[in-house]
Amino acid sequence: MSAGDIAAYEKAMIDLVSEAGVDCLLVDGYQWTIGSSLLDKFAAVRIWPAGPPCLRRFLETGEKTLRARVTWLTAPGGLGPVIVTAPAVDIDYGEFTDEKSGVSLYLARVMDQSGRAGARAVQELGLGNFDMDDDGVPRYKGTSVPQGLIIDSWD
Repeated sequence: MSAGDIAAYEKAMIDLVSEAGVDCLLVDGYQWTIGSSLLDKFAAVRIWPAGPPCLRRFLETGEKTLRARVTWLTAPGGLGPVIVTAPAVDIDYGEFTDEKSGVSLYLARVMDQSGRAGARAVQELGLGNFDMDDDGVPRYKGTSVPQGLIIDSWD
């Protein structure tokens, strides 16, 4: 894409999102499509992990748990501070025999947590419960939460 194409794409996105009356974007992958002019106009949060490549890295390194997180999207393609962390998904390496089946099994489990964390983040943002201080540290209901809101259980 040329610089002109990117600028036209961003303008079209801004017009579309503005017309819909949106205040905040929830991004689940494709964060590379969110440019700085869009981030200057709208708050944006990103759900992580985004998919199989990330899960593959976790399984290759022998991680014991996975936790979905929602972060501010503060720069194009980048991650900002964590605002919500979902309950841990314990990894049982005895449940699968190869990387492909492990990724498939745990992708479903962590995506469920990602969806819940994203919904919670959007709800809290909509209620005005999250903001950032002047140093870029998240606050929840006025209290500094450098690690974000950590949820240990949905119950």
